[in-house]
Order: sequence, then structure tokens, then C-alpha cells
Amino acid sequence: ILGELAQLFGDEAMRTKMLTAGTPSELIALLESWSS
Repeated sequence: ILGELAQLFGDEAMRTKMLTAGTPSELIALLESWSS
């Protein structure tokens, strides 16, 4: 689902980061930095 979400925005690099994030806290940090 997270990969699909990132694909909607057309950001392949972000999709890859989401798929390789090991923990929910890493995902949250990625999303916060991405949306700021």
C-alpha cells in the first residue's frame, strides 16, 4: 500500500525508500521529511 501511495505521486525514489524502511518509525520519519 505504501508503495502504491508513493507511485501515485510519481516518486520512484520515495517508493524505494518506503519499501526498504525497516520499521514504522523509519517510515514516519521518511513521510515527515517528504511532506515538509
